[in-house]
This record gives sequence, C-alpha cells and structure tokens, in this order.
Amino acid sequence: GRVFYYLQFDKFNSGYLHTELGTFNLQPALIPTASAVTSPGRLASLPQHIGYGLNSNGTWITYQGQNLLWLPPEYRPSSSAISGTGVVIGCSSGHVLILKFSEVNPVS
Repeated sequence: GRVFYYLQFDKFNSGYLHTELGTFNLQPALIPTASAVTSPGRLASLPQHIGYGLNSNGTWITYQGQNLLWLPPEYRPSSSAISGTGVVIGCSSGHVLILKFSEVNPVS
C-alpha cells in the first residue's frame, strides 16, 4: 500500500480528506453494507476522488478518479501537492512540474 505524508480534513466539509494525491470524498466509504457488518473494519467502497489528483502509483494525473494525463517515468512524482486546479510534481531528477488546469470538466 501507499504511505501518505500529508493528510488534512477539509475545514468546511469533514467528509473530504486532502492528501498529496488529491482530495477524496470519504462519505460513500462510510456507509455500512451487509458485507461491512460481517467483515468489521472493511469499507463499503473506496473513497471517491474529487477534482484533480494522481493515481495511486503516480503514472497518471486524474480528474474525478479518471485517467487524464499519462506521466512518462522521468516525470513521475517523488513528491506532489494538489490544490484545486493546480498540480505540482517534484520529480526524482530534481525537476519540478507546475501544472494549472481549466476549471471546466476536461473529460466531457
């Protein structure tokens, strides 16, 4: 599994969790199901990715959890920060990518 170094709940919506991979909506994951009752500790579903982010292995920039922009190996993150439509990626080569995306839904 992935280790998260930055975790912060949204100050206006405690169901949103901000990470270095982006923002996640935790609410769907907290709804109990029959399988969650029989298997304590299991989430009903995975948290929903909100807005821009990175997939779990850093190969894609995503939007609403859908792959949007593939990152070649030399541009994959060793560190990252995401806020709104801005994505900053620190590469192991020492390069820093600063990307600003449109407010408009890019996958429509």
